[in-house]
Amino acid sequence: MKLFLIVAAFLGLSCVGPVSAAGRSGKTYNFPIYKNNPPGKQLSGAYAPADSSPLAPEETQKKFKVPKGFEVRLFASEPEVVNPVAMTWDERGRLWVLELYEYPKGVPKGQKGRDRIKILEDTDGDGKADKVTVFADGYSLATGLALGNGGVYLGVAPDLLFLEDTNGDDKADRTTVLKTGFGMEDRHELLNGFAWGPDGWLYMTHGVFTHSKVRDPNDPDGFGVQVDAALARYHPRTKKFEVFADGTSNPWGVDWNERGDAFVSACVIHHLFHMAPGGQYNRQGGTWANPYGYVGDLPSKGLPAIVDWRHYRAAHSGICIYQGDQWPAEWRGLVFIGNIHQSAINCDRLTPVGSTYRAEKESKLLGPDKGPWEVGAGNFLVCDDHWFRPVSVQTGPDGAMWIADWSDKYPCYQNAQADPDGVDRELGRIWRVVWVGDQPGKIVASRPEKGMDLSKLAKEELFKLLHRQNSWHRRQAQRLLGERITKNDASVIAGLSTLVAPKFRLADSGIRTETRLAALGVLHQSGLLTEQTLDGAAHDKSPELRAWAARFTGEPGRDFFRYLSRLLGSAMDDEVSVRAAVAVALRQINSGSFTVDSSTEYVAPHLFATFEPLLQRPSPTNDLYYPHIIWMAMEPRLIEEPSEYLEMFAKYENWVSGYCLQRAMRRICDLTDADARAKHLNAAMEFLGTIAAKTTLADAALDGLIDAFKSKGAPPTIPLEQIFAKLTTNPALADKARRLATLLGDTTASRALIARINDARASVEDRLKGIQAARETKDAAAKAELLKFIRTPVAAEVTRLTSPAGKSEPPHVGSYAQLQVEAIRALSTFDGDEISAAVVDAWKNFNLPTRRAAADVLVTRSKWSRTLLAGVDKKVVDPQDFSATARRALAKSSDNTVVDHANRVLGRYRATGEDKLKLIAEKRKAVLNGEPDLKAGYEVAKRTCFVCHKLYGEGADVGPDLTGVGRSTLDALLHNIIDPNEVIGMGFENTEVELKDGRTLNGRIVEDTPTRLKLLASGPTEHLIARSDIAVVNGKPRIRTSDLSLMPEGLEQMSDADFRNMIWYLLNPPGDNRPMTPQLWKELTGEDMPAKKSARSSASDCKSAA
Repeated sequence: MKLFLIVAAFLGLSCVGPVSAAGRSGKTYNFPIYKNNPPGKQLSGAYAPADSSPLAPEETQKKFKVPKGFEVRLFASEPEVVNPVAMTWDERGRLWVLELYEYPKGVPKGQKGRDRIKILEDTDGDGKADKVTVFADGYSLATGLALGNGGVYLGVAPDLLFLEDTNGDDKADRTTVLKTGFGMEDRHELLNGFAWGPDGWLYMTHGVFTHSKVRDPNDPDGFGVQVDAALARYHPRTKKFEVFADGTSNPWGVDWNERGDAFVSACVIHHLFHMAPGGQYNRQGGTWANPYGYVGDLPSKGLPAIVDWRHYRAAHSGICIYQGDQWPAEWRGLVFIGNIHQSAINCDRLTPVGSTYRAEKESKLLGPDKGPWEVGAGNFLVCDDHWFRPVSVQTGPDGAMWIADWSDKYPCYQNAQADPDGVDRELGRIWRVVWVGDQPGKIVASRPEKGMDLSKLAKEELFKLLHRQNSWHRRQAQRLLGERITKNDASVIAGLSTLVAPKFRLADSGIRTETRLAALGVLHQSGLLTEQTLDGAAHDKSPELRAWAARFTGEPGRDFFRYLSRLLGSAMDDEVSVRAAVAVALRQINSGSFTVDSSTEYVAPHLFATFEPLLQRPSPTNDLYYPHIIWMAMEPRLIEEPSEYLEMFAKYENWVSGYCLQRAMRRICDLTDADARAKHLNAAMEFLGTIAAKTTLADAALDGLIDAFKSKGAPPTIPLEQIFAKLTTNPALADKARRLATLLGDTTASRALIARINDARASVEDRLKGIQAARETKDAAAKAELLKFIRTPVAAEVTRLTSPAGKSEPPHVGSYAQLQVEAIRALSTFDGDEISAAVVDAWKNFNLPTRRAAADVLVTRSKWSRTLLAGVDKKVVDPQDFSATARRALAKSSDNTVVDHANRVLGRYRATGEDKLKLIAEKRKAVLNGEPDLKAGYEVAKRTCFVCHKLYGEGADVGPDLTGVGRSTLDALLHNIIDPNEVIGMGFENTEVELKDGRTLNGRIVEDTPTRLKLLASGPTEHLIARSDIAVVNGKPRIRTSDLSLMPEGLEQMSDADFRNMIWYLLNPPGDNRPMTPQLWKELTGEDMPAKKSARSSASDCKSAA
């Protein structure tokens, strides 16, 4: 047995000294070994842990399944490593691990934590750690780790620290606070995923429900940089911190492909994003820091993920784009992501799409899909020990793939929050996945040489390492050279410059593009990148070099006249990725930041000409990043003089120009300076008249103006009759033109549309346009048409519905019900007691969904609520007609007579905690007793759950996506439904807004600009609210964030049969692709599957329903 060396180098932790390990080795360790004491609650039910006991590392090793030719090797395990949350390597190939003992609570203020940094080393080359050094300890909730510039970067909220070892004894003895202000609201979404980017910045990921304002520690009152869901970066020399790309959910880890493009893994929502600079991506919650990107109205609610499908569940952590040299070449470039719930490593293949990517499950090398528990399409590694929890996946110095295994019975933060003491604090493993081919068991050293130390290499030797195929060596060499070279290193600089911009074409010489990009990165990082070298790269045969030349041109400090010429030339490049990089540079030059507008030292009006070639050659229509970054680049300057940009858009009638034009029109309307807004809006309307014949552009411009004026705002001050006359002569634009005219106060334009409401010969689509026009006109005539419509008996109408082609449609109550719902919602914007009376009088004309929608509307005003409740007294309105949302609104009414009346006729709304536990037990019994009808369950879910939530793409984005959260077990689902206020994710709080007209509107904020708010409520229903319409009391707008979840209580009031059907559909929908087995039954319910239930329907039986 080899000698195990332990070096104690920890910082005075008040704990026991050397402890005799009673574990498998019998060794003595010179550092504290912590135990699960207290052991925690050992939860069952909603937060039940893995259904197995922990295995010894050697036993877990036997549980791994990998493709033929691979083996999983153990590098280290407890107690050498426990609770590993991050890992990296130094120049000697030693593994540094950050241990997170204090998750999730942290220690009380004033106490020292147990989180620590260890150095693990394999001294004899057998592939296993045999020396452990504690570099630093005493931290609480430390989550980010990187090495560089002679020290250690440590993320421990609220601070970003820099630790130094000044005497070389592998012990931290100096600490500097670099940045502070990192949030701690959500303990599993803290700053994390530290990694050095190809530009020499330190990158990190950050979760959506933790809100940071990162600032200099010497400026405690500074505003700071706002960060939540994002990929951010920090410059080690300038100390600048900024958001690189905004959005996603809880990303945990970042990596770059061979082109230098960044990718992150994410949770709950889709699992894989290409994070391009300046991107505003789909978010799990909250809004983007910059409101003027206008991505919220895209179908994907932000730039989309590069996948629209899922692996098993949705908890992913760690990402590695394999670029090592230990595996066969065909595996290079594939994406490997840790899947915590699946206890697996998923694998995807990237395909470029314009300036971005698309990813699919890897099947070429892995074969067809064989389900979540076997190697096959999308599954590279699967472990049958469900304590395996991969949190970090990286390429190591040996060229193999390394995995940090948190190793815990609990898979989810919900478990940890329910039982923080029960989080395991005794286990942890580091695994290596090595290629052995047809030589099982062959030795694969953990680093190329036992005595290696890249820090001792001469700069010329480091330069040679840039040619290594293993990305680990290239990245280490790039970082070290970037830190060390100066202007006096002439020969090295010449070699780097020749790699980047040779006199002959290296693209044909066999030198890898990755090597040349690394050389470019070294020069940029060290501040030695000349304009001449950049000019050479900008004209290189490699599009990757050309793109990065454009990117670096936008960094501060470049020569204005040189970059003006360079960017104009690159803007004409054939490659979309290069043109997108030009837009990135323009964004930096024009705004000083990727994602938000900040002060900039540049004044570059001549760059306007660079936008024209970008618009002239569009990207593929499924590449939304390209038009987005062009818009982000021009927006800071466009608002100074919009007319010249509008004229430029008119030259290019394509979808990219239309994308930017739509947002330009919206941005003009969002100007806060009244005089500037009036001037530019008048010019924009005149411009609209000049493009009436250019349908693509005019349609986009109308969309932007309509979206802006939905929330009011001062109209143009110029005559509009001739402009609208031109627009309405184009049949493709006529309806939108009339709608805009209506929004601008021209009631004559809306008359033809409103007349369609009660025209039985009109199509459903045309009648909906009429209802929309009535809502926007808001005069007495429009109100009268709406009231007339809802009073019309259904039987007389459904037989007369016609299609757009004029052919009779069969009676379709659903279509007519949609008209009724929209008409009632339109009436909600009018005043008058007669509205509530008319709606209640027409109650018998409505089906159940319409009645519930009507009740949702009537409860927004006290007087209307009284009329509605009087309808209950008269037996016109049934208590079952109230949605849970309406019940809550009545219970929270500021009118006590309404609250009392509702309690009297509907029953008290909120149950006590004890009552809820009793309800959960009763409903659990109802769910387990009786056979479910999953097709019926789908229908129940569609009319209750999907009005707020999505499940595998179906439904609304009001609440969290159920595909990846909230339904892991029966008990978890019951708790979330019956007691939705138990845990409320930040960003999903219910916001209440009181309006001057007496209404109170509810929903979550999805847009927040200086001119308006947008709330998203169940239905889904959007409430666009002009800030000028919000009630003000004592100088403050009446906007409140409720302590209640968006999800209302009361769903348990449905019949047991409906509730059972809905629950079983949500627990195991078709998208999960999991046949019901005894093992799955126990996983979901915590009980053994009764024999009589063995034939219970599985979700696959109801695929046709979904």
